[in-house]
Amino acid sequence: MKSKQRKIKENRGITLIAVVITIIVLLILTGGIVASLNGNNGILTKTSESKEKTSKSKFNEKVEYATIELKRDFKKVDPINFLEKRFEQAIDNMDGTYLVKDNSYEAIIDIGRREKTQKENFIGKYADINNDGIIDGIIFADLAIGDTGKQWNNSDGQYNVPKINESLKEYIIKESKIDNRWDQYHPKEVVIEKEGTSGNDRFYIMALEDIDNSIHTWYKDAWDIIAEIGKMDDYLTYTSTKFGQGKSNTEKMVARSKEFRGSIPELYKSVGYGNYGNINENDIWFEDNVRNFSVKGWFVPSKEEWSAFANNLGISKNMENTEYYKNHKLRDWYWTSSQCSNSKAWRADFSLNSMYIGDVFLEFAVRLAKTF
Repeated sequence: MKSKQRKIKENRGITLIAVVITIIVLLILTGGIVASLNGNNGILTKTSESKEKTSKSKFNEKVEYATIELKRDFKKVDPINFLEKRFEQAIDNMDGTYLVKDNSYEAIIDIGRREKTQKENFIGKYADINNDGIIDGIIFADLAIGDTGKQWNNSDGQYNVPKINESLKEYIIKESKIDNRWDQYHPKEVVIEKEGTSGNDRFYIMALEDIDNSIHTWYKDAWDIIAEIGKMDDYLTYTSTKFGQGKSNTEKMVARSKEFRGSIPELYKSVGYGNYGNINENDIWFEDNVRNFSVKGWFVPSKEEWSAFANNLGISKNMENTEYYKNHKLRDWYWTSSQCSNSKAWRADFSLNSMYIGDVFLEFAVRLAKTF
C-alpha cells in the first residue's frame, strides 16, 4: 500500500514538472512570437512601416500631381480652392508657395510663380503685355509705389511719379528670362497680368529697342530757317514735361501733324492746326515713325518719364558701371515729347547723364514707352 502511494506521488511530481516545463516552453515560444511580431524587425512593425511608406508615397504622389496641375491651370483657378479640394488643409505662404496637409503629412508646393503685393516693387523687371512669351519692355515706374521728389542728375531731371492706392490691375511673375536687347548675361523676372484682372495699368515700361536704327528731327518745319524763329508759340500749354503726360503729348503731336504732307489743309489752319509747318518724313510724328505705334498705346516719353526711367534703373554714363547705358543698347541722345520753347524740345542725354534741350531740326533717336 505504501509502495503504491509512493508511486502515485512520484507520478504526480513528474506530471507537475512536465506541466512546469511545458509552461516554460510555452512562455519562451510566446515571447519569441511576440518579439517576432513587435520587435524592430517584427512582422507587425514591418507591416506598419510598409503601410506608412505606402501612405507617404500616395501623399507625395498627390503633391506631385497637384503641382503639375496647378502650374498648368494657374491662370484659370484660385490656388487655395484648387488645393483644398485635394488636401485636408492648404495655406498660402504669400511668397508663391503653398503648404498642404493630409493627416500627419505636410509638404510645400512651389509652382514657380510669385504674386506680388501692392507694396512690393516691380521696377527693373521685364513686361510681357500679351502673355505671349515675347518681352515687350522693362518696367521703370510703379504707380502702386510712387516716387516723389526725385531727380536724374541735375535739377532738369526732377520728376514725380504719382502713387495710386486702388483700382490697379493685379500681376504675377511668370518666369525669368534673358533678353539680349537689354542684358545678355543676367535673367530678369517677367511680369504678366493675372487672368481676369481689371482696373488701371500699374506700370510704365520702356521698349527694349528704338523705333528704328535712324535718327529723327522733332518737327523740322517748326523752325523758320529764313526768319530764324520758332513757330511753336503755344509750347507752354500744348505739351507737358510732367510724368504721365507722354501719351497725351504724343496724341496731340500726332493729331497736329496728321496729313501734313505738302500744303497744309485749310481745315487745319482754321482751327489753329498747321502753324508749326508741314510734317516731314523724318520728323518723329510722321506716320511711318511714331504715328503707327501710337495707335497701339505706345508713346514718346515726356521729360519726367525719361528722367524716371534713367534714375530708377540706375542708367550710368560710366563705362565701368554694369548699368552703363550702352550695355543696354541705348544711344547717346533721345527725344522726349515735351516742348521747351517755340523752337526747342527736351532730350535725354545719356552721354552726359542729364536732360538737355535740342533744336527741333536736330536729329536724335526715338524710343517709346507704354503703360501696362
